[in-house]
Amino acid sequence: VLPFTGLELLAVGAGLYVVVRRGEECEVITLQGEYIIIERGRRGPQQRWQLARAWARVVVERHPASCYPCRLLIRSYGRAVEIGRFLSGEERQRLAVELQHSL
Repeated sequence: VLPFTGLELLAVGAGLYVVVRRGEECEVITLQGEYIIIERGRRGPQQRWQLARAWARVVVERHPASCYPCRLLIRSYGRAVEIGRFLSGEERQRLAVELQHSL
């Protein structure tokens, strides 16, 4: 029984570690002049994209199977950056509307 208890505690600890790491993830979208700057990372920007604001379009891609969540993309010049991966479907829809009004 004791080895299985150790395995269970190890699994719970690994799960908590993953949840804490995901909770630290941050995404910042800045509308600055003629550019949209998207920064993503933990404890600071680790990835950065700069897109032309004049050509940017907000796209909500729905999966054919309704059980999968939609994807929110900002597209510009053939490049696409997915944003709001950690948001719920309703929150992505609200963010898409706000971004469309801002662009």
